Parts: sequence; structure tokens; C-alpha cells
Amino acid sequence: MSKTPLERFTEKVDLIYDFSPDTPLFVRKADSELDRNNINGAVDILKQGLDAYPDYATAHIILGKAYTLLGDYDNALLAFQKGSVIIGSPKTLEFYSEQIENIRRHRSPFTLTRRTTFVEEPEPKPQIQAEEEISFDLLEEEDLSELASRISKAKIPPPKPGEPSEVHPAAEKEHAGAKIYSETMGKIYMAQGNFTEAIDVFQHLALKDPSRRAYYQAIIDDLRKKSG
Repeated sequence: MSKTPLERFTEKVDLIYDFSPDTPLFVRKADSELDRNNINGAVDILKQGLDAYPDYATAHIILGKAYTLLGDYDNALLAFQKGSVIIGSPKTLEFYSEQIENIRRHRSPFTLTRRTTFVEEPEPKPQIQAEEEISFDLLEEEDLSELASRISKAKIPPPKPGEPSEVHPAAEKEHAGAKIYSETMGKIYMAQGNFTEAIDVFQHLALKDPSRRAYYQAIIDDLRKKSG
């Protein structure tokens, strides 16, 4: 029986993660582990990944769902709170808090589907919006290969304490051809201390979405101060 595009994509994520556990793809690896009901394994992957990318909001949200599935509601609420603060969305925390209360009262949870929609950091809204959501039915094998390869190569190792921030040469070369522009990726660069790359991403987003230009410009100005 032939595999679906989603199954093939998940396999590629697994291979990339096994080769390089510090890749930002750890969130998708963890999500696939939840889908396999390996909840403790997903928690371990997320906690390790968040050591390198502490401001990755999606990772905190998935960690909250994993803790909820384990019945560890206190840690779940803490994870949801961290993710909600990062994206500046009290509504997100309110939503997940209500779901946890529903579970405690033996009602139906946030349809505890283990597969998570990966999110773009939005302005405060009642629901999380999908970030570059993939329609797997429409993807061809070549598209999956290209996406997995591009994301893996875009990984930039976090700078060691005391070392100056700089763009990894391999990643810089890759980005010259095809670069991922999203608020999530910009915040990943910020967490890594790669301010030059982060500024480039937010400048692109400001041009793409004039309605949020002031918001992105404030981030850019702050990054320039930090980069000296």
C-alpha cells in the first residue's frame, strides 16, 4: 500500500531530526510522536528543543497539549501561558484554560487530536491562525523533498555563550536562493542571537503586510540596538 504525502513528509522529518536533533523541526517531530501516542517521548523532544529555542511559541503550545494528555494540568497551563505570552494572545491562554477545565469536569477536550496546527504568531485573536499550513493532499513527492531539505538547511546552530552572533555560512548560502519568511522564523533567529537574519525576515514581513509595519519596525529597531 502506497504511503500518503503526509506519511512521506513525516518520515522525512524523522530522518532530519535523527540526524540533527537541534533543528527547528523538533516541533513537527514531537507532534508526530503525539500522533503515535508516544506522549512522554514528545515531552522529552519538546523540552530539549525549547532549551535551544525558548521563544518558540508553537513548541510551548504543543508541550501544553502533551502535558494535558498526561493529566499534568499544572505544567500544561504553564506551557500554554508561556506560548500565549510569546504571541501576545490572552485569548489563546483563555481558550486552552477552558479546555483543561472541560477535561477536569469530564467533558470533551479540545478534541484532543494529537496532531497540531502549526501557528503563525498572530495579533490577539480568539483563535490561532495556521502558519504556512500545508495541504498534504496537494503536495507532490518533489515538493516534500524540497521542503524538508530547505528547512533542515535553514537551521542555524545557536551561538555559544560569550561568542558573537553571526550567520552560519551554509545557511546564508541557502537563504540566498530560498528563504522562509514568517514571524515564527524571525523569532527563531532572535532566540538564536542571529539578529541580522531576524532583521531581514521582519523587514520582508513589513513590506508584505503594511498594516503591521509599525509592529515589525519596532521589533527591527530593538534588534538593531541589541546588535550594536
